[in-house]
Amino acid sequence: MQLDVKPVYEFGPFRLNAADRQLKREGEPAQLTPKLFDLLIFLLENSGRAISKDELLNKVWPDSFGSEENLSRHISMLRKILNGESSEQKYIETLPKFGYRFAEPVKLIAETIESVGAKTPSRPNDWSGILPNHDGQLRQSGKVELLGSINQPAMGGDDEISDELYKYELEIGQPVSQSKRKSGKLIALAATLIAVAGIAAAIYWWKKDSVESGKLPTIVPFTSFQNRENYPAFSPDDKMLAFTWDGQDGKNTDIYVKLLDAETPLRLTTNPAADISPVWSPDGRFLAFVRIFDDGKAGIYLVPTLGGPERELLSGIWSAGNSVPSGRLAWSPDGKVLVFAGREDPQAKNLQLYRYDFDTQQKQRLTDSAEDDRSPVLSPDGQTLAYIRGLDEIFVMPAAGGEQRQLTFENRRIFGLAWASNGRELIFSSARAGDPALWKIAATGGKPEALAPGGEQVGNLAVTHRGMRLVYAQSISDSNIWQLELSDSSASPNLPSELPTVLIASTRLEVQPEFSPDGNNIVYVSARSGRREIWLSDSAGQNQVQLTRFNGPFVGSPKFSPDGKQITFDCTCENDQRDIYVVGVNGGIPRRLTVDNATEFRPFWSRDSHWIYFGSVRGGNEQIWKMPAVGGNAVQVTKAGGRQMAESPDGKYLYFSKKPDEPGIWRVPTAGGEEKLILVQGHTGNWAISEPGIYLVNPATKPQATLELFSFATNKISTVATLKKWAFTDLTVSPDGHKFLWSQVDRNESDLILVENFR
Repeated sequence: MQLDVKPVYEFGPFRLNAADRQLKREGEPAQLTPKLFDLLIFLLENSGRAISKDELLNKVWPDSFGSEENLSRHISMLRKILNGESSEQKYIETLPKFGYRFAEPVKLIAETIESVGAKTPSRPNDWSGILPNHDGQLRQSGKVELLGSINQPAMGGDDEISDELYKYELEIGQPVSQSKRKSGKLIALAATLIAVAGIAAAIYWWKKDSVESGKLPTIVPFTSFQNRENYPAFSPDDKMLAFTWDGQDGKNTDIYVKLLDAETPLRLTTNPAADISPVWSPDGRFLAFVRIFDDGKAGIYLVPTLGGPERELLSGIWSAGNSVPSGRLAWSPDGKVLVFAGREDPQAKNLQLYRYDFDTQQKQRLTDSAEDDRSPVLSPDGQTLAYIRGLDEIFVMPAAGGEQRQLTFENRRIFGLAWASNGRELIFSSARAGDPALWKIAATGGKPEALAPGGEQVGNLAVTHRGMRLVYAQSISDSNIWQLELSDSSASPNLPSELPTVLIASTRLEVQPEFSPDGNNIVYVSARSGRREIWLSDSAGQNQVQLTRFNGPFVGSPKFSPDGKQITFDCTCENDQRDIYVVGVNGGIPRRLTVDNATEFRPFWSRDSHWIYFGSVRGGNEQIWKMPAVGGNAVQVTKAGGRQMAESPDGKYLYFSKKPDEPGIWRVPTAGGEEKLILVQGHTGNWAISEPGIYLVNPATKPQATLELFSFATNKISTVATLKKWAFTDLTVSPDGHKFLWSQVDRNESDLILVENFR
């Protein structure tokens, strides 16, 4: 017999299901971050026992950096969740100068299914040898209840065995003696071991059933062309896939159709403009798609799925450019409505959702948001519309318009969105736990769940109407850190002394370089260890040292302190949202600065080292805030938006830019005052400050992009160098103004990956 155990803990008005990682208070879900959940489970497993701080740190933060301050903060947050408005109930007891103890009696309910291969109890209340305590017997407060039986074929034959389903309830009360404490600890350990055995048994039976029914999920490449394939869409009969491909030369994105069991795709469009977002008509005869021209103007077109002349359906739909395209089209199951994202005029800042009625040939605006609304997808019954707001939250609304409801709240980038065939769930790709992977969430809301198989570097995706196949675009990219060095001769001070060269490279991601204040070192983000971490090198790109070892969370935007001894950065290591941290240049345990329930990003030190600026959405939109470098309360700095920032060398002004698609560099006095637009050029990521002024990349100059300097002394712009290639971001400049670093994408491709037997 094998056991599939699902431990459930009950205490006070709470019920915690370990398998589902869900805590409920009187039936209502209570939201816990992953670390808070892990902390609570460990406390429950050891209820009544004094647990040292070191043990808690080792158990809850085994593979990352924890600290007593961090532990204390998590205990405080957990107490607030458990105690609610009451200050009387004390679930977690503090043991001065030692640790903590969970003081409330806990009931463990272990629901088990018996299978072949383990000892079967002779009667329901005889479980010795399966859940023993220190003397091999169950505690008398435990009880076993027969719930029912399951008949299934035995392994290797057609005979049936009867599997009895039991529920075991165990009281883990507060101990009154040392022997009982040991007993509770051993029982908790035994319950944990049984849970592990149960998971293994469940995996075995899942695999056995999958193999026997031919439903084991497999991941296979669907396309492996040169350059980029994207925007997959299944035909109504699930036999063909439409997608985009920019061709062998990577210069022209068009619409293609390919049978699932064929090799050669059929090219449907040839226009020099970018054709994206194909969607099938319900009868499978036509594809609708978005065509984006160089000036940002867009239109919706129809083309027969077997090839033929195109027809313009709508024109004058302005996109947000190829960097943030209008996203998917959605065609209603009855064929009467097409939903799309666009702008009605080029001056509008944000994409909104519209529905086009084929009968009336009129369009109706569905959303009016201060952020981009994009990637609309209709439920299988056509009644509900899901879409992405900004770049990182999922919303749903009635397909005909009406109340909009937010489903996700993590402020994490979402790359693709599709309905499951059952119409009850949404499948999406997100980087909320590291690299972009597959997730699902109920259409009614709830906590997102990671899917297995989850894929790697997942982008746009599509699910077949029968739900047995899923396809996604897998990004294949490699970015490296490049350097341009200017001549220091008086004869030609603004001419490059040599062509740009690769300074720091690997087969993985290298981004966001930053010079140290003395110019002798470089800090940057690298994924060469398999995960994004903070790394340090000398100014020649040698003697590389890994500073952080988070092993999975998102890590980014490192910046040196003015004395060069510390580095601040953003990371999602503790609560699935980006917060600001500080670590020493010699490594060690990072110190978390921001602790509120909001996303914080792109930190920057003040010149006097007293403050750390950062971007935050804590007020509902992106603004720049600052807080003491030693920790403390944050103060809002900007009122009209802000993302990237840097203080002037004299510390009198804070320069900043806003969203990536919003040009301009602004300035506000560090002592407070009016926010003033200084430069209409410049985007987040392509400017940096040095003593002479603001260096920025101008990609609009012809025939090649230029590196320019806005002088603080003259308030004029001059050209510093002509760039052979513009495909980079994260510009930084050395203190002496002679060296420039940036991260450049040297390989940028994508393939379509097919997941067979997805559901």
